[in-house]
Amino acid sequence: MEINHAPLLCGVLFVCGCAAQSPTDAQSVGSSASSTARAADRTQAAGERAPLGEFEPLTQADVDLYLKVMRAAAERVKSLPAADREALRTFRRMTTTPNQFPSAEDMAAMQRAGELVALDGVVARELGVARRYESITSRALAFTAPRIDASGDDNEMNAQQKRDLRIRIERLRQRETQDAATLAPHREEILSLQKQVNLIQHPEGTSR
Repeated sequence: MEINHAPLLCGVLFVCGCAAQSPTDAQSVGSSASSTARAADRTQAAGERAPLGEFEPLTQADVDLYLKVMRAAAERVKSLPAADREALRTFRRMTTTPNQFPSAEDMAAMQRAGELVALDGVVARELGVARRYESITSRALAFTAPRIDASGDDNEMNAQQKRDLRIRIERLRQRETQDAATLAPHREEILSLQKQVNLIQHPEGTSR
């Protein structure tokens, strides 16, 4: 009986062909995966730098970013030299005591204090997340966004504008509720960090 070797030969050639191409294919797949990963990293970084939208609720990643920046700022507060703390005390004295006439030294101290009161902003800029951090901070400081009073004077609005305002207020309140739920588990740490980093109210810090 004559055996048809064609199917077997085709199979061998197919396997050999695949083997010959596999290194190149593997490199191609690896390169594609690497490009995809880099693109994903860029997308994530761009999203992190972008500020929050008006109706965009906070996510846990936003809270984690806020805490990361504030913790780093609080650590810097702990290591402030005595001269910087004295500049902060001068700033507080000059801005809370009436009829003060600042000397040249006072002016220099107040300028230095102005650089120190936003240490969290400095950290955020160093991390490349200043715009996102600023919008997160406005939510964290109030813990919920200020409500808009729909009962105000809207006599100048037409019916469509009034409907649009009511819809906007409702969406903001929904976002406030979501923000509060996300921030609530971290309330005590947020309050503590805000106190530590607020060098105008607490020029000596809370750790000393």
